[in-house]
Amino acid sequence: MQVIKNKKLLRYSSLFFLMAAMLPCCTSKQQQIVTDSGTHGLINISVDESFKPVIDEQIKMYEGSFPGTKIIAHYKPEADCIRDLIKDTGTRMILVTRRLKPNEEKYLTDSLGYKPVWDKMATDAIVLVVNKNSQDTLFTKERLRQQLSGKLKNNQTIVFDGLNATSTVRFATDSILKGEKFDTNVVRAVRSSKEVLEYVADNEN
Repeated sequence: MQVIKNKKLLRYSSLFFLMAAMLPCCTSKQQQIVTDSGTHGLINISVDESFKPVIDEQIKMYEGSFPGTKIIAHYKPEADCIRDLIKDTGTRMILVTRRLKPNEEKYLTDSLGYKPVWDKMATDAIVLVVNKNSQDTLFTKERLRQQLSGKLKNNQTIVFDGLNATSTVRFATDSILKGEKFDTNVVRAVRSSKEVLEYVADNEN
């Protein structure tokens, strides 16, 4: 994959990046000189925390191929990554699951005199996982909507990898619930994808 960094190319290979946006290393409309490159230097990036297992491996591979580089990834909820892009000039790139909104692009263009570069890198997916002993393995989008909103009463708990501003929660709110509220009696959250798998493995329902 390629992303633009102050009009120079950084090369990262990955199958699971969905969106990348770039904030140049500048604090005013006059762009500063950047001495690092795709093969030398250090950058801080903010990454949607659901990508952590993939990005950790990609960084190891990249730094192994280019020993003069150091990539420091800060894993956060999606909304925090967007805030880093807008407010933290030390954040050189973000990896999230959506494009920038027009007002976000306008803010960056007006405040920095620079239009951020972004592109689609890959297609992501949300996976439903059930306990290996579960007999209930057929789900539809409508059924999920009814379960998440509490309209379908059963004894199943739905577990997310975080309830605060994560990309998975945003997708469920926008595309499944379509503005309805989560039923907190049905939905719970844990801190990571790994903890979701552990919870489902330990709880049949």
